[in-house]
Amino acid sequence: MRLMQALFDASLFIELQRLPELFCGFPFRKGEAPTAYPVACSPQAWSVAAVFLLLQSCLQITIDGYEKKVILHNPVLPGYINEIKISNLKFGGEEFSLEIVKYENDLGIHLIKKPAGWQLVTIK
Repeated sequence: MRLMQALFDASLFIELQRLPELFCGFPFRKGEAPTAYPVACSPQAWSVAAVFLLLQSCLQITIDGYEKKVILHNPVLPGYINEIKISNLKFGGEEFSLEIVKYENDLGIHLIKKPAGWQLVTIK
């Protein structure tokens, strides 16, 4: 969660939220932009994939194709995200769509659409 928060905070200061390949190694200064590193590639390809990997990490999504299950292991959302909608998660020609909403003391998981024979399983 700390890494996700730090990347999100940094993105607020960067044009179009296009994260560079690296940041300078200066201490974090609350309310200030990260120090630019002039030779860093920006945007960097990893920064596009990082969003999905961080989301997978928060929700602890596992897909078991053999058992036809999408499993969420104790999913959490960071403090600044109250709702996530995942749609067009493809399995063959069919798709999963779900919404995760943060409530005061828990998360609500609303299944919108799923392929025939598949299950959405939540483990807490």
